Amino acid sequence: MRAFSLLGLLLTLGIMLYLFVGGPGGGGQAAVELPLAFSAPSAGVSEMHVIVGVRQANPVRARDAQAAGEKVRSWTDWVRLHFALLGPDGNKVPLERRNNSRIIKALDVANMVGTEEFFLVARVRPGQTYTLQFVEHIPGGRPCAVQVTVPSQAQAVRRYLLQPVADSARG
Repeated sequence: MRAFSLLGLLLTLGIMLYLFVGGPGGGGQAAVELPLAFSAPSAGVSEMHVIVGVRQANPVRARDAQAAGEKVRSWTDWVRLHFALLGPDGNKVPLERRNNSRIIKALDVANMVGTEEFFLVARVRPGQTYTLQFVEHIPGGRPCAVQVTVPSQAQAVRRYLLQPVADSARG
């Protein structure tokens, strides 16, 4: 009976280690989940709101004391280093950091991330496809990305899965 208990413990530890190092690819970055919502279009433009939660932002910022040789002095610097939104033409779309969202309710924030650190807001065009990138580890981290087509009407907040991408070059 002890042998089975020991075997079960070793098997459990082995599975945990396998999952910890990233599964079959070994050492790869895990996918990242980010909640997004879209406003109704006005004058041909919608707003995309991204919730950045405390549990996501604060541990990463703590590791960023010296990121890419420069001091991360503000959340604006942190966003610039970790996030990129690329438009259909491949050019960067500005991301504005805000303390609140007019289209995401507090209860939705609590259900998605617990407590938000801030929101990222971008002005986007309905029907066009954008690429949202997030890099957790600076410098040299592998970005996770998702392509999002902006809906033609308001879309309530929902989770998007950013998958690791092979090319670490960011737009």
